[in-house]
Amino acid sequence: MASASEHFARWFDQINKVDAADVAKDLLGEDFSGIVTSDRYGGYDGAGRQQLCWAHWLRDIQSLIEAGGEAKAIGRRLKTCGETSFHDWHRDRNGTITRQTIRRNIHKLWWPAYETLEEGTLKLQGKQAGLCRHI
Repeated sequence: MASASEHFARWFDQINKVDAADVAKDLLGEDFSGIVTSDRYGGYDGAGRQQLCWAHWLRDIQSLIEAGGEAKAIGRRLKTCGETSFHDWHRDRNGTITRQTIRRNIHKLWWPAYETLEEGTLKLQGKQAGLCRHI
């Protein structure tokens, strides 16, 4: 079985030669049933369940804040949701809250984050609206 670095090297060499979805399928395998964490790379669109990399998410939120105006307010609300999630994740990791509690807390954040992203999609323009739409 190939190591992760061998898979990455093969993927990197092939990226410009074939369809992105084929590369992702080759990397993950035909029967992949996990969750793909990515930077929204289009090749993973057919991979099923996906989540956005937190580092990319935070960078995108910071770009909204730095854009100013209405984007800044939307970015700040999203950043608060992310910070709360990270705080709970750390509490879960150090054993001060249970997995059930973190799930409940994250579930409570889902709707405010969704509404904020929807607001950004509708009220913002250009790149900022697209960013909200694709998170």
